[in-house]
Amino acid sequence: MRSHYHVLLIFSLIIIQPLSGSTQVNWEWNEELLESIRNDIARPVVHSRNLYQHSLGMYNIYDNIMLSNENQLAPAFDDGGSSPDLDRTWSGFSYGFIMSRYGSSPGLATITANLNSLIQDLHGSDASVMMSDDSFLLGYNYGLEIDSYFMFDGANQANGFENTCYTPVNDPLDAETPGDCVVLTDPGHWQPLSFGVTGSGGGQDFLGANWGDVTPFALDPAAGIEVTRDGCTYTLYEDPGSPQYLEDGGDDPYSYIEGFAIVVNWQQHLNSGSEDEGYIDISPRNQGNIGSYPDAPEIFYDIDGANLGPGHAFNPITLEPYAENMVLRSDFTRVLPEFWADGPSSETPPGHWFSIMNHDVFGTPEFTSSWKGEDLISEEEWLARAYLLMGGAFHDCSISAWGIKAYYDFIRPISAIRHMQSLGQSSDATLDNYHEYGLPLIEGSIEVIEAGDPLLIDYPSAAEGDIKIKQWIPAEIEGDPSVYDWRPGCHWLPYQLPSFVTPPFAGYVSGHSTYSSAAAKLLSEMTGSEFFPGGMGSFTFDDDYLAFDVGPSEGFSLEWATYKDAADQSGLSRIWGGIHPPIDDIRGRNIGESIGQQCLDLGAGLFEGAVEINEGCTYSNAENFDFLANSDDGSCLFDEGCPEDINEDGLINVQDLLELLGQYGLTCD
Repeated sequence: MRSHYHVLLIFSLIIIQPLSGSTQVNWEWNEELLESIRNDIARPVVHSRNLYQHSLGMYNIYDNIMLSNENQLAPAFDDGGSSPDLDRTWSGFSYGFIMSRYGSSPGLATITANLNSLIQDLHGSDASVMMSDDSFLLGYNYGLEIDSYFMFDGANQANGFENTCYTPVNDPLDAETPGDCVVLTDPGHWQPLSFGVTGSGGGQDFLGANWGDVTPFALDPAAGIEVTRDGCTYTLYEDPGSPQYLEDGGDDPYSYIEGFAIVVNWQQHLNSGSEDEGYIDISPRNQGNIGSYPDAPEIFYDIDGANLGPGHAFNPITLEPYAENMVLRSDFTRVLPEFWADGPSSETPPGHWFSIMNHDVFGTPEFTSSWKGEDLISEEEWLARAYLLMGGAFHDCSISAWGIKAYYDFIRPISAIRHMQSLGQSSDATLDNYHEYGLPLIEGSIEVIEAGDPLLIDYPSAAEGDIKIKQWIPAEIEGDPSVYDWRPGCHWLPYQLPSFVTPPFAGYVSGHSTYSSAAAKLLSEMTGSEFFPGGMGSFTFDDDYLAFDVGPSEGFSLEWATYKDAADQSGLSRIWGGIHPPIDDIRGRNIGESIGQQCLDLGAGLFEGAVEINEGCTYSNAENFDFLANSDDGSCLFDEGCPEDINEDGLINVQDLLELLGQYGLTCD
């Protein structure tokens, strides 16, 4: 009888569940905010703050109108007893909020046109007409209220997010002058880049140096520790300790010399003409499935390549082995930095993960809106919760990571590599160009310019004994392929757009790694599975995808079994892209996981209590009621549990079998 009941229960859930991947108005407005970010300047800390505060407003509106809850985050939304329409209130709020935050954007004309187009699609009128609609106007005013409420949260929005206290230690590096290479004042600190300007003026401004002072979402304000450097005070929420400085020595991937040498040597993987070029299997069967991060860095990073994980034996959803995905290594390692670059004209790293959630999780046929794989709620509420936690997590990642960036102010690869090159080589003490803090010699990658070397003719500033690096050389004419060849070391560039080169803030810790690890933690918990829907996420590229270069040589797909697999690739992409050494990556990942969990803990309290589902049915998390469905007469049915439902998700399927097999051999006391 119990099994028969569950058959009816499962059928009932299928017919009441909205079509997976169906469009919701809050999904539409999140997508519109991402498009607004793409039309603005690449400012990840600013955009993560906007994503959070937009998500907070959208959640508070839903909480008030649909759930009548009072446990909202400030500033609370109050409909004044007017019973507004949810979708029109959301639209008014989003329009007011986005126009407030992006009203001075260089892409304002495009942003405004996009907003009005969406309002027309959703409501059949433009924004000016909708202002006469009570619900839309109520939301619009709340958007302005949210904007004003956070005006003095520490981000310095009123003054264009300018830093309140920061001065770079090193003079700028002219990124447009080939061979510009000088001994730095302090090789442990960030060096701003300039473009066509040398000396102390015209360099990048450090974006977000004061961001540790911004009011967080889930981080405990009392946990922030104030630290002082060079007369400026910074706030650290999670202190990973200092990076390894040049004078610290060491020969592991976290050390200064070895870490930046890895960046140089990994750039050789991008070269389709390298001697060890070949096809590699980038499918989940051969990559991913890294558990906890190892304490010994040499297990995870090697001078010759990355540990991408042992892979997954089979797809846990289909129970079939993952198919091979053979791709040229140079195609994989060039596409990866571009896919995760998230620089100018992109939605930036936090927005990228919102896009993944929107399209590769929510937008898939396999998606079901069961919160944490347990409680079935409406799709619009699932999104409202997910957006709030994701936005809040990325906001806190910015606060934590940029507090660390500003305080430790650690150098980027382009500056460290050129500085060490200017000193000499650190491998052979018998040579005249030996310097204990120089670049290590690596055959085929970092070598000494000797008599008769063509570089001595082609580059008059080069001299015998100087260091040369085999490196990526961007094409001078758009559409031509780049080349990999020997150049004097001070010509080295990261694999990035020539107009961008390196982000305008310090490296340690990696923002990409921090954001991505937090996202993976949240998506795994919010969906109830660490795996992408269907057991695999993917992104397909055609053969003219690359913007930094020409190619790839043939189209292919990146594939990930789990959210963590994708996050780990994001972190590694920044090493191949020449933006971070390993120590920036791994410590950012650890911090992101911690922040993700803190946001989940806050969400557990915020979402606690009765929740409305479909036709007036409610459930609670009382221990004696495991699941709910609507009966034919509209009443609520409760079941006291089903022993066949091993993972207690309300379904008897292959997941229960896998859970059972996973416990095989355990001793029961």
